[in-house]
Amino acid sequence: MAQRSNAIAGYGRRFLQPYLRQQQQLWVPRDPLFEMYKIMFPNEVEMRKRMMRRKKGQFLVPGPNYQWCIDGHDKLKAYGFEIYAAIDAYSRNIIWFYVGHSATTALSVLKQYLAACDTYGFRPWFLQADRGSETPLVAAAHWNFALAAGGCVEWNGQVFQQGKRLKDSYKAAPSTKNVKIEGWWERMLHVCSRQWVDYFGELARDGDFDGSMLEDQVAIYAVFEGVLRQELFDFVEAWNLHKIRLQKNRPHVVHGQPWMNYHYPDPDKACNWGIPIDRPVLGEMLRPLAGIDISTCLEPETKEWCRDVLAEMGYDDVVLGNHQDPDKLRPFKRFSTFNWPAWLFEKCPERKTKRKKASKALG
Repeated sequence: MAQRSNAIAGYGRRFLQPYLRQQQQLWVPRDPLFEMYKIMFPNEVEMRKRMMRRKKGQFLVPGPNYQWCIDGHDKLKAYGFEIYAAIDAYSRNIIWFYVGHSATTALSVLKQYLAACDTYGFRPWFLQADRGSETPLVAAAHWNFALAAGGCVEWNGQVFQQGKRLKDSYKAAPSTKNVKIEGWWERMLHVCSRQWVDYFGELARDGDFDGSMLEDQVAIYAVFEGVLRQELFDFVEAWNLHKIRLQKNRPHVVHGQPWMNYHYPDPDKACNWGIPIDRPVLGEMLRPLAGIDISTCLEPETKEWCRDVLAEMGYDDVVLGNHQDPDKLRPFKRFSTFNWPAWLFEKCPERKTKRKKASKALG
């Protein structure tokens, strides 16, 4: 915990205990744990106190999988990391979470959605997204599922039949109306991603990172991709397991753990609205995407070369806490000024737009 204490700097009373239980197997009572937290991070606690409480309207959903809300998080986009996620509007459970270099392209979002449907075995009754350029393909895929196997849910003696029109299964609205996912992005920003925004911004301001330089982009992927992804996924896991409090002034808000409310809703208050997917239709839509790899920011050959160089520099010792480097920027500085082989840029995902400038910089 002491080696990576900054990773929990933004965690509050409700997130801290489930995070440490899940990630560190530490079972500490909540109140004494938070007292220690306030001593270690007084500035973060004061910042959370100053956050204004917003008055929110009602958002009523009849059960899990009635509506998935999807959207992207652009705070780290300037540094090459694009983030996308889906949240269940009823339980606020995170359905999927993606960190990569192409989160906001139509093909990437489509593959994320189809992978989620493939894993769960069903689709939501409604899919809500903004009107961005990355959403038309996922809207078409969701509509294809609805046309192939019409939705039908029976609950409390009533039968609900889904229509065949696009608006009967898909909602397009501005990001300001996509309140569930936007609210969750705000939580993530305050808890864990703000420090990354500030850190990468510091690199850029000091001239240690230039997004238009290919070698800088490859370096930041090689150094930070794994650490960033792990810390964000840790927060997602902590979120799904934390307890949402019962709010007396907002009785419509579902309280309890998002994960439990999603998988085991109260049968007297909600039912599962997930509709089984048509597997042949899923296969047809996945086939053209088979050659598109969205799981990593770097090509395998490039990634392997970068790992070898980082190992020689002692990067693993720095990350694992075995070596304390007084200059926190040193690993990135050394790596970004390394003598890069020319073949590496042939393997980079962004070679089409940046290869010319990078080659000129390399001489």
